[in-house]
Amino acid sequence: MKKICLLFIITLLFASCKKNDPPPKPIAAFSINYQANGRVWLNNDSKNASSFQWIVSDGRTTIDQSPIIDFSNNGDYNVTLIAKGEGGTDSAVRTIQIRNLPTTGNVVFWTNFNGPYIEVFVNNQLIGTMTQYITSGGAPGCGQQGFVTVTLPQGSYSFVAKSKALIPAKWEGSITVINGQCRSMQLNK
Repeated sequence: MKKICLLFIITLLFASCKKNDPPPKPIAAFSINYQANGRVWLNNDSKNASSFQWIVSDGRTTIDQSPIIDFSNNGDYNVTLIAKGEGGTDSAVRTIQIRNLPTTGNVVFWTNFNGPYIEVFVNNQLIGTMTQYITSGGAPGCGQQGFVTVTLPQGSYSFVAKSKALIPAKWEGSITVINGQCRSMQLNK
């Protein structure tokens, strides 16, 4: 009887000594939530992971768990999520499509110079003629009558403005156009 009990205990010990299961492998997953003006929230839905790295095809990276990313240009961007955990590494790739961002901006030219008409040239092309001036207060809005508004793709441009007075005045410089913005360029006396 002692031998049977001893044999039973030894069998029980071997049966209860099993190896630990390996940790579960991570599963990288995320959803894309589009917001206004090129803003995208990447919602991390990964399982069995404790650290994350996001890589955007435009070169940006982040280790935030669920980042918000702002895009300033229309286009398609590949986003890779790398999820790491005790059980290894997994990755997921999705394409973000940014559409409907403004592709042009505006600059309004205005002056406090009380003189006759002022012609405005941008990149050596006549854009328009100012027929109004402002002596106090702020700049006019883009498109306001009597002033010259130019609409161009984002970038820097040279300008020249010339008054048609007996003693003409002349202004030269550069303007910077930013997509979706109305900016102003004051031509001072």
